[in-house]
Amino acid sequence: LLAVGVISPIIEVDARIQSLEFALLGDKLVFTNQVLFFQSKSIIGIISTLIDQPKPDAVLVGVLLMLFVVVLPLLRLLARGIHISCSHLFRNPKVLRFMAFDLGKWDMADVMVVGIAMTYIGLNGILKSQLSGLNIENDTLKTVTENNSALQPGLFVFVAYVAFAKLLSFLLKGIDERNGGC
Repeated sequence: LLAVGVISPIIEVDARIQSLEFALLGDKLVFTNQVLFFQSKSIIGIISTLIDQPKPDAVLVGVLLMLFVVVLPLLRLLARGIHISCSHLFRNPKVLRFMAFDLGKWDMADVMVVGIAMTYIGLNGILKSQLSGLNIENDTLKTVTENNSALQPGLFVFVAYVAFAKLLSFLLKGIDERNGGC
């Protein structure tokens, strides 16, 4: 769920002119479905875009997102599996237990879900506002705009990962406390 949620598109921003009609030399010209802006991004795509920026602050945000939304959750999943199945093979299982269960304060996958939802709501409002200014109807010109922005399946898979990770952590912590590791 984590891998698919991170590489699949999570948000699609799509602003279009649904129809544009105007008169030119007595003839009526009509254009339909003209794309003004389109972009679809995954979490990895967002991180990559940030890291590729020439600005150090954008690169820092990209690196932090990669660390707290991708790398740390992956490490925690691996640590949980190793801790439950074979922590006795490690010299210091307390470190492994810390990574598996107590490092959750730094795992920002759930915060990312809220951030994506807030971004979508904000972008949708901005697009609707800006596109409404392009809707014109008079004797010589008629334009109708359309906002087709949408949340994509990758977000829902990522949300499923976040819910599954929380449940898994709760269940494995209970097993660990009852059985005392391996």
